[in-house]
Amino acid sequence: MDFDTCTSSPVGVHRGATAIASKKRYKTDKDPTPDALWEAVKKNKATDMVLERRRLEKELQRRVLIARMVTDGVTPESFEEALRLMMIERAALTREKLVLLETIAEHVQFQTVLDNDAQELMRVFCKDSTPTTAVVTEPKTNAVPLLQDEGGWRVIFPNGEPSFHFQPFSPEEFKSLTKRNDVVHTKEYPSTAVVGVMFGWKVEYAPLTRNPAGTAFVAHARFARRVRCSIDCADKILPRLDKSLWPKPVAPKSWGLVQTGSFSC
Repeated sequence: MDFDTCTSSPVGVHRGATAIASKKRYKTDKDPTPDALWEAVKKNKATDMVLERRRLEKELQRRVLIARMVTDGVTPESFEEALRLMMIERAALTREKLVLLETIAEHVQFQTVLDNDAQELMRVFCKDSTPTTAVVTEPKTNAVPLLQDEGGWRVIFPNGEPSFHFQPFSPEEFKSLTKRNDVVHTKEYPSTAVVGVMFGWKVEYAPLTRNPAGTAFVAHARFARRVRCSIDCADKILPRLDKSLWPKPVAPKSWGLVQTGSFSC
């Protein structure tokens, strides 16, 4: 029995060696090389980075839409809902823009008609202001010569706005007076600059300077605006007001109520 056992053992050893060799050959064929492993890891990382980038881009778009709609009190539940609301808002704004354009066009057309009618009316009025129609407009023709006898001249605007009678200076005297003032102010106060608009008036400001004697400060400001009321109305309104209530542009910009007192600047 012992002999038989000894004679059968080489066969078992041979079979075991064959199985181990085949198993090692199988592992060698199936296991990847280090280069293949590195390529696979690199590919997986690139795929993950692409997916993460797409996710972050969607998140950024969603947050931007939410931030834009916070002022309107809208809190979309999803990106698609936010996109839908944005398209609705865009369509509403487009319709509103068309309505505004139509309204502006109607207003411009209406304003053009009014301007044309006003110019036509002024042309008719100027034609009617002739000696042949003096009898019809007797009250006005009686009033105008009285003013003209006192001096002055009729101011007529080129754009057809209502004219008025200005006195007591003649056109030459008025132009020479304003020209002389412009020359004096330009020479003595060259640092004028437009500082803004006050009550519809364009204001040009110059720094305070002393008079030649050094006893007082001199301020200079120029106000330019077309008066829409007649001289007669202004002559009736201003004398009724206290002079302390009239605007006086003689206070420096840094003064307050303590320095200005009862008058306004």
